Amino acid sequence: MIEIPGIKGFKFVHQNIRSLKNKIDELCFMVSELKSGLQLISFFETWAHNDITDSEIEIFGYQIFRHDRPKGIRGGVAVYARYDVKDIYRLESNSKIQRSTDSGLKFSPLNRTV
Repeated sequence: MIEIPGIKGFKFVHQNIRSLKNKIDELCFMVSELKSGLQLISFFETWAHNDITDSEIEIFGYQIFRHDRPKGIRGGVAVYARYDVKDIYRLESNSKIQRSTDSGLKFSPLNRTV
């Protein structure tokens, strides 16, 4: 769990999940049982694709922002934001997370193709 300096009580997790869909039941159980106050949960290597709906990989109490790899298998990113978190910006391709001056998070473009 990571706490961001200057943002009191803000907690998030970032993890290589290596296939989100086949672990979603365990994740939902862990999030509900831990009651840790996580505002953001971020996964890379979700291996998700267009045939997997948001409802198949939802975590109760969180809004999902996802970017699937357009071709092939592997890759992909999913960010779950708790519904009471303010100032979450849409995840676009070619992005990185930066802390903004208004204590929110924003996604800004990178100079490379993902």
